[in-house]
Amino acid sequence: MILFKRFFYLSILFFISFWNTDVLAQCTNTSSYGSATAPTSGSINVSTCQYQTEYNTISSAVAGTTYESALSAGGCITITSGSPTGPVVSFGTSPVQWTAASSGTYYVHYNTDCVSCGTATGCNTSTLTYVSGGSGGGGGGGARRPARAPPRPAEAVPPRGGGAARAACAGGTGVCKCGGGCKCGWCGKAL
Repeated sequence: MILFKRFFYLSILFFISFWNTDVLAQCTNTSSYGSATAPTSGSINVSTCQYQTEYNTISSAVAGTTYESALSAGGCITITSGSPTGPVVSFGTSPVQWTAASSGTYYVHYNTDCVSCGTATGCNTSTLTYVSGGSGGGGGGGARRPARAPPRPAEAVPPRGGGAARAACAGGTGVCKCGGGCKCGWCGKAL
């Protein structure tokens, strides 16, 4: 029993020594500097002297649109919605992509790292880039898929086979109308 306890405690000690204790924080700041309207295409500079102790105010973000926030110095970026202390939308090491869940105002916080929420007061450039999407309200459109081609009309498809099959199809008109019992080339109805 003593041997088992010793093995158990040594095992626990071993696993704890390799456990990663770095926990990423969602850093928020109390000082505001810089504001911009969310772009509908391309990239904008929000500030050319952004401290890593501040946040930007981004207005007119469009629901469903993805943006990318970046800071020239790198570091940690946290995006909140509704207010500077509102719910965290996304966070991580610069650059950070985030999607607006609803149209409105978002706040982009800058720190030196995501572990200790470190701060620095040197000038950096903060940018916001439109990545893709959303619907309505001027959010752009991003890359859209082309509309599907309309289905071919049944009247334009002759029945498979000829002679008797054609005569038997669609009351002898020789034109297959799928659903009428013909073997259409594209809808596969049986004779």
